[in-house]
Amino acid sequence: MKTGRKITNGPRLYMAADTVNKKYRYPVIIEVIVEGTGKINANALTHAVKTASRANPGTRLVARGKLHGSRLVDTGVTPPVRLIDDSGRHGKSVEGLSIFKYPLPIHSGPTCDVILKPSPHTRIIFRGHHTVIDGQGLMMWILDVFRALRGETPTGSGWTESVDQFRRISPVREPKWTGGQCVAPTGLPQGKNNRMFFAHMDLPGPVSSLMPRLMLLTAQAARHHHPTGRVVFGVPISLRHRKPGLRSSSNLSRAVYLEVSPDTTITDLHQSIHRHRGFDGKLAPAEAVIPFLPIWILRKALESGHQKGFDSGRYWVSGFVSNFGRFEKNQFSTSDFNVSSVSVRPPASCSTPVFFILLGLDETVSISASMPEPLASRGRLDNLMARIENGLCPGHASAPVHDINLTGHQQITHQNRSFISSDS
Repeated sequence: MKTGRKITNGPRLYMAADTVNKKYRYPVIIEVIVEGTGKINANALTHAVKTASRANPGTRLVARGKLHGSRLVDTGVTPPVRLIDDSGRHGKSVEGLSIFKYPLPIHSGPTCDVILKPSPHTRIIFRGHHTVIDGQGLMMWILDVFRALRGETPTGSGWTESVDQFRRISPVREPKWTGGQCVAPTGLPQGKNNRMFFAHMDLPGPVSSLMPRLMLLTAQAARHHHPTGRVVFGVPISLRHRKPGLRSSSNLSRAVYLEVSPDTTITDLHQSIHRHRGFDGKLAPAEAVIPFLPIWILRKALESGHQKGFDSGRYWVSGFVSNFGRFEKNQFSTSDFNVSSVSVRPPASCSTPVFFILLGLDETVSISASMPEPLASRGRLDNLMARIENGLCPGHASAPVHDINLTGHQQITHQNRSFISSDS
């Protein structure tokens, strides 16, 4: 009998992303950044990570086997805690390698880790390879780390569940996915630079219908550049609701795809997301062969997607939007540390025009985005974030910034928004 967790199609593609041409390689990693004032002792954090990881073994996995026999197994090895100096604010670790590209080796591990930049402005970065964990799973682990820091008992989670166990259990068939030929929200790519840009802003909340409104505003931006262009967003949906009471850190999310036409409304998007939660998620014929394809073939497919986007300005989707949900500040605080912000740095890919992640912390709404430089340069990502900010919170928006040259790779901060390049 095989042990461990089956590696399904999505995670296999994330593994392939680790092997693409080094110039365009960005590991598919989720990063949650906790910032605040006060102290987090490195030894105490290391002990808390060990305690929380024992309760959440899904943070200790590595890949074993080949093709359809590939599985994730528990190594029993605690994710490491790494220290960085203040240059970590600009994406560098003490080893000098950009944190954005710092690998989490899927076969040898670790596939999760913690990066600590100590006081006075304390920053803790929790990272997880998307092959082994999704956003909800990563947050389960993070909250348990803070429970352990406060001397509380971790809640814990399972890790052996596979997303395939939650598909094909609904009688409602999913519409056929007909993606491709989608336009980007910032116009045509300019150049073929491999750098990735990240943006983040905090807005006063709560913001009603946040995800649908962000999609509509982004679609409007895309049609400003391409009036007749096709706009489709991928939305990760967790399947945990199909087993009430389940606590699992496994990657149990699958993407659904929503086309946004000029006539699409907020209500339309709400209803579409709700319908997709009930679809069976049956594999398409093309998906059925992925478990039997070597990683190098999947790598070639990803590299082809990169090149196609650069050459044509058309992409498989216009972007992704993921909602991490709402949390409270006391969940990330201790007697010696007061959290000021929690944000998520989205996965990066040269073939995905933009990836948004939304998160609520008390009454604050955090919006983060990743975008390839050919689409983000000359102030275009800044202008997109300004459009979204003004559309969600009129009167709170900073002045739009036009034609900013971000190729100096310095962090740029406006009143409510910050930007950073992948190798600054």
